[in-house]
Amino acid sequence: MEIVKTKFKNTKFLYEDKENSIYKISNSKNRVDQTHQGFQYFKSMFVKLPPDNELLEAFKKGWSGIDSLIRESASYPEGDVETILKMNGRYENYKRAKEFINASIFSFVNYNESEYIFKNGAFTFNKDAIKEFEELHTYYSTNEKQNKAVAVMQKICDGLNSAFDHEIIHFDSKPQTLHANTKHHIVKKMGIDYITVNGGKVVPDMKRIERIRE
Repeated sequence: MEIVKTKFKNTKFLYEDKENSIYKISNSKNRVDQTHQGFQYFKSMFVKLPPDNELLEAFKKGWSGIDSLIRESASYPEGDVETILKMNGRYENYKRAKEFINASIFSFVNYNESEYIFKNGAFTFNKDAIKEFEELHTYYSTNEKQNKAVAVMQKICDGLNSAFDHEIIHFDSKPQTLHANTKHHIVKKMGIDYITVNGGKVVPDMKRIERIRE
């Protein structure tokens, strides 16, 4: 996983897209599990297992690498793979592997090496990848306009929150209709692009501010 972040000298934290990072972490764990299962199907085709490094190297090459290793391990470099496996009673294992192992597994094992650990013939999720995913979905200011927008919007938010707290601006705390005068409704009517309501408080809309360009 390659993380490329554009930061300038006065960069400041804006926000972390936690929902997206949690999704990516969960997806990565699932892909590691699938890769591990596929690799176990692959290993089940051998009567005598080759060394782990040879197995992994062949697995990364896809079915051409797998078939080649099967031939080499059986000492029939030009032999028919299906015939070799039938002779060794492993053809059913081969068919199950063919059904399970697909191109996405080969792609993952080749291009997502930071997300897994391969040891003792098994794939496990690399916990260090969690920090990488979190950083990948953490956003920082990339120009001075964004910093100024945060500072200005924060002052506006502080003033609005104070006005709401002291009931200078009245709102419906328990709305009964879709058109009730809620904080969301009042803030939206103000037409200020870079503020929103979150957790009952008016706050700078960091996602919109992050899109500001000089």
